[in-house]
Amino acid sequence: MGPRGTFDHAYNDRMFNSFVRTVALLAGLVTLWAPVAHAQSVTGTVTRVVDGDTVDVRVDAKVERIRIIGLDTPETVDPRKAVQCFGREASAHAKELLPLGTVVTLESDPTQDSRDRYGRMLAFILFETEPGITANFTEVMIAGGYGHHYVYRRPSIYADAFSEAQDYAQSWGLGLWGADTCAGQAYPKRDLEDDGDVPASVALVPVTDDAQSGGEAIPAGTIQGDAPPPAPDEAPVPAGKPSPPTALATPTVRAALAA
Repeated sequence: MGPRGTFDHAYNDRMFNSFVRTVALLAGLVTLWAPVAHAQSVTGTVTRVVDGDTVDVRVDAKVERIRIIGLDTPETVDPRKAVQCFGREASAHAKELLPLGTVVTLESDPTQDSRDRYGRMLAFILFETEPGITANFTEVMIAGGYGHHYVYRRPSIYADAFSEAQDYAQSWGLGLWGADTCAGQAYPKRDLEDDGDVPASVALVPVTDDAQSGGEAIPAGTIQGDAPPPAPDEAPVPAGKPSPPTALATPTVRAALAA
């Protein structure tokens, strides 16, 4: 090969390497500039607590049924099933935390679907436990032992916090983790699964705009046409309820313990 051929070969190598570097750089820039999904939030007002993990919230002029992300509480409103262990306590506690008229923030999760197969909005519910202190309803319920951490398909953006809250409640035997209550036994609804039963909150308690029903909110646990279930028995309060470990001493967990 002559000098000219050697020069052309070296030139072509340099051009090819330059092309590869340019493609790699552009690929990096595309990745850098690619839109990143973020959680979206909207403010609403609680119109009804259906059960421990399902709440109706008025957003603007529409009442949305919210299936709360990351939370599974025992069943209370399905006449096809017996009221599950600690279900009444969970529903009662949800109503205490979110009385009718409570202003809440609904936060979406970019790792989850926006709605389930029944059309219910999937969201976290954030609320003020006291002025200036906002808590995540799911974490409060789990930390107090009123429900289990529920992972559907993939972990939520708050999955680590929910797992820590459940570890805490389980370690200290709070709520449904107590030996004298359910000992942690779970009866998962599987209401988000493709092969799960149609949940009572969809099939039996349809969303009714309270403005169209005389402004009266239907009590949680009421089945259309049936009388409300009996008032829940008061849950035993553990003597000397322990303080949470330092890692869990968040406003959310403190709210659960103080409730």
